[in-house]
Amino acid sequence: MMFSTGVLFLQQIKELKRCQGTLSIYQSNISKNKLELKQTRYNDIDWWYFNQLIQFKTTEMANKDLDRYCNALDKCWSIPYQI
Repeated sequence: MMFSTGVLFLQQIKELKRCQGTLSIYQSNISKNKLELKQTRYNDIDWWYFNQLIQFKTTEMANKDLDRYCNALDKCWSIPYQI
């Protein structure tokens, strides 16, 4: 019984060390990315992203409206004209 507990403990330590290594890599990547974001080409990135999002959403809404309009016209033309 003692042997299996010791093996389990060693496996947990091995897993802990692996997780600590992964965490260290993630922290290093975060530091590198923060430095990269301080470059001048990223100064107005929030403004640019916001404007692109507005443009995308506006285009998306216009496409939906045109699709509805097209469907409405199709329905109008499919109804026989009666006097």
